[in-house]
Amino acid sequence: MNFQKIVYWLFQISGWFGIALFLFIINKANNVAITPATLIVLFYFALLGITISHFLRFFFIRFHLLDGLSLKVFSVVLVLCLFAAIVFQVFYDVLVYSILQLNGGFNWSKFFGQVVVMSTLFGTWSLVYFLNHFIRKNRMSEVENLKLLAQKQTAELALMRAQLNPHFLFNSLNSIRALISENQNEAKNGISRLSNILRSILIYSRRDTVSVEEEMQFVRDYLELEKIRFEERLNFDLQVDQSLLSFQVPPMCIQSLVENAVKHGIGQLSEGGLIVVQLYKTTEGIEILVINDGALAGHGDTRVGLENTIMRLKTIFEERVSLDLFEIDQKVHAKIKIEL
Repeated sequence: MNFQKIVYWLFQISGWFGIALFLFIINKANNVAITPATLIVLFYFALLGITISHFLRFFFIRFHLLDGLSLKVFSVVLVLCLFAAIVFQVFYDVLVYSILQLNGGFNWSKFFGQVVVMSTLFGTWSLVYFLNHFIRKNRMSEVENLKLLAQKQTAELALMRAQLNPHFLFNSLNSIRALISENQNEAKNGISRLSNILRSILIYSRRDTVSVEEEMQFVRDYLELEKIRFEERLNFDLQVDQSLLSFQVPPMCIQSLVENAVKHGIGQLSEGGLIVVQLYKTTEGIEILVINDGALAGHGDTRVGLENTIMRLKTIFEERVSLDLFEIDQKVHAKIKIEL
């Protein structure tokens, strides 16, 4: 039993037995004779109140009445409180009049009067429960927002560390330098792509999201530079639904998957291989798929990179995003699903 349930039952028991104690004090003040039967009635009153209000809570949760306030929800809660009051009074009267034979027998006007009183009591109980739920929900939302902010900052730090990593820069410069004497036009193209990447990194550091078109241009420049180094060992195919070009994603979220595919996939194969990047719509939303030749291995930095990617995605899409990594027929698949 978690802390919230313990608090709930403490309030339930103390609240209803508190009302029973209040009724006892009222009877005492009005010089009503206190008999064992009276104590049984008060004890039964508290137990019945706890039981029926707990069933009220069950209906609130079962029919999702706590998801939001509206006139429909208000109407349903009123009906449930009235129904709860009627059920309470029926069971209460069975004990008081039929079993203990107190208060001189059953009376319809008294019955309906007590139903009104109990409806008010259950309505008050419901109001307190709803207020507690929304206060707790807002508090949890604030905590979740703080967690997401912390995750975002952690991801940004990881991204900065990745940007400052000199290996890719040195490899690219060495590859371009080797091309200068062989193919000057290709060397110029390499310098242009490297310049685009460095410019994009500076722009990305000031933005929370970029368009798919910008991200895929970054991926293309990155792969073209890596292809200078790997030559015929690296081939790639980029397949993007044109209607998704304006869709916003966190900077370098696709590039990080592609980088893993190059480093831990193609880079580990003597004969090289193919990297396929696909972005397409599904009935649930959008999927991003990066496929590369190779085997799935437990590289620690791969897992860290994937965790950073999913954290950055969750800062925008919250829990509507998932990332799966799996191997099929000697091909590694990294799939991002975004529900819209």
